[in-house]
Amino acid sequence: MRAYFIFLMALWFPAVAEANEWYLGAWELTEVRFPHVSAMTDQEATAFIGRTIHYGEKSVQLIDSTCSNPIYKTEIETAGDFLTGRRFPLESIEIYTPSVEILRVECTSGSYAPGLSVIKKNENTGYISWDGAYFQITKQ
Repeated sequence: MRAYFIFLMALWFPAVAEANEWYLGAWELTEVRFPHVSAMTDQEATAFIGRTIHYGEKSVQLIDSTCSNPIYKTEIETAGDFLTGRRFPLESIEIYTPSVEILRVECTSGSYAPGLSVIKKNENTGYISWDGAYFQITKQ
């Protein structure tokens, strides 16, 4: 009986891990918002629209660089902590929940680029920031 239970648990765990990897795949930058002060102009930001970021198990293809052997970490941030850290409310990027999931990607190169942090709106939509511009990304 114990072996049967262990077998069932082994089947269940991969499904849980897979369900939590919502970020894997290709994401297109579809629009931009400026909820706070930005160093990027509207014209500069618009040039990023239509570009794609691909989050994979072995690499992340960012806009202008590649992150090899990424380490993905997610955390839950309350709406209050989000406001304190970023100085604008979640509602400014159309997220109306008391907390939000944040994906952080660590690269072995230690580089920093747009797309290494994702604010999850839902399974198919999120936001990445760069120079104060918040780009909506949509899963392809």
